[in-house]
Amino acid sequence: MKDKIRSTSSQHNFAGLLHKFGCALLYYGVVLLTTSILVENTRCGVLNVSMCNSSYENCTCKTFDQSDYLYITWTSTAEFPGIILTLLIIELIGRKITMAVEFFGCVAGFLLLLWCVPPAVTTMFLFLIRGLATGAFQAAYAYTPEVYPTNVRAIGMGVNVAAARVGAIVTPYVAQVSYNVNFAIPIGLYAGIALLVGFAALALPVETKGKALKDGVANH
Repeated sequence: MKDKIRSTSSQHNFAGLLHKFGCALLYYGVVLLTTSILVENTRCGVLNVSMCNSSYENCTCKTFDQSDYLYITWTSTAEFPGIILTLLIIELIGRKITMAVEFFGCVAGFLLLLWCVPPAVTTMFLFLIRGLATGAFQAAYAYTPEVYPTNVRAIGMGVNVAAARVGAIVTPYVAQVSYNVNFAIPIGLYAGIALLVGFAALALPVETKGKALKDGVANH
């Protein structure tokens, strides 16, 4: 019995840490990627702003106009329907499936960004990704304290939050630095990570829907 508990705990720790890392990476990634896409429309073979050289001479920057700020505002409002959707389905289909479905939806959204379309349509794709990423992030924060027993819950939450912070630290290099090399690099990376994290959510060994919180490891 103890071996089974230990095996389940190890499986959850790996999948859980990967899951939290991916949550933060994707959420903050789409936030940063939004401005990169608006500044440089390289997806359609057009560069809207010249890149700054190493000496920062003759550096020109694209000034956002009213429509750009409007697009950013629309993508930001995606968090509200994303959270509401999660609240509606998390008790119906469970925590694991909710997170997996939202991450797989992010995969589709990132791949759609490769399509050369007008800015308004691109904003719709970014709206979709940000809403789903926000919902998955919130579902993860609902699931994590439920899966850990009381005597280790604070430690478990702390370790998972630390994994999320690592994802937040890494994502600017993916969303902005690699975007300057080739726009397909961050989009491909984010799509691949979303797919991996979606399967990691399904691999979590415990579904906490409808279950009471545990007080100790022996009861887990």
